[in-house]
Amino acid sequence: MDATYIFKRIEKKYLLSGAQQEALFQRIGAHLKPDEFGRSTVLSLYLDTPDHRIIRNSIEAVDYKEKLRLRSYGTARADSTVFLELKKKYGGVMPRPPPPSVRLSISG
Repeated sequence: MDATYIFKRIEKKYLLSGAQQEALFQRIGAHLKPDEFGRSTVLSLYLDTPDHRIIRNSIEAVDYKEKLRLRSYGTARADSTVFLELKKKYGGVMPRPPPPSVRLSISG
């Protein structure tokens, strides 16, 4: 079996105070190098049904979560490409490879 289908990504997120962030960057800052996207804008719009079924199911479900989002990299304009993504998580783990995104072009 291909290793990309076995790998599971587990995300852990932490909320840092300003002082904690400063202390962290003092320790690791010399080892960090910004990539070409380090200063880009990412805009996300999360979509749901009129009765909020997607978010309600995600809140109520123990092992399964999903989100439907529209995302642009950079400020979206009439000629921008945006991505429609269905994000799924099982038991706190996002499957790899991720579900495909649909690439859309905005037309005026």
